[in-house]
Amino acid sequence: RDASQRPNKYRFPKGFHRGIELFGQERQRLEENGYRETIHRLGLIIVEGFNDVIHLDSLQVPAMGICSNLLSDEQVAKIARLAGEVRGKVRLMLDCDTEGDEGAKDAAWKLLQAGLKVRPLWSRSMHGGKFAGRQPESLSGDEWSFIVAAATTAPDDSK
Repeated sequence: RDASQRPNKYRFPKGFHRGIELFGQERQRLEENGYRETIHRLGLIIVEGFNDVIHLDSLQVPAMGICSNLLSDEQVAKIARLAGEVRGKVRLMLDCDTEGDEGAKDAAWKLLQAGLKVRPLWSRSMHGGKFAGRQPESLSGDEWSFIVAAATTAPDDSK
């Protein structure tokens, strides 16, 4: 492919620093009707990209994007601060591929060290491999409902 056929690289607004900020990090989201219930039931939902955040928002799912598959120390601190308002619960939903699984392992370790309760919503092997190769931006409403039902019936999830 020549340069004229490549898609333009997305440029974040001035002042948004990937690796420091979380896409969708606005604190008021914790208080919005509908979102508040999901956040308090599941915890903060962390995804990779802004497209994931935007699509999940269309399903009435509040998520925050790290704009990578790796969490920075600054992002861990922000997540820990926000998660403190929802009993320290965080759900990881990085892309359901090799890189996403590796990033989720790294993120889980960092967030656990920050004292948070961390659980995955999916991985390549969870849910019988049903979502392997997928991204959160590709989920239907029924698929999201399936994931939530599985997450909320897991042992120790009500704590």
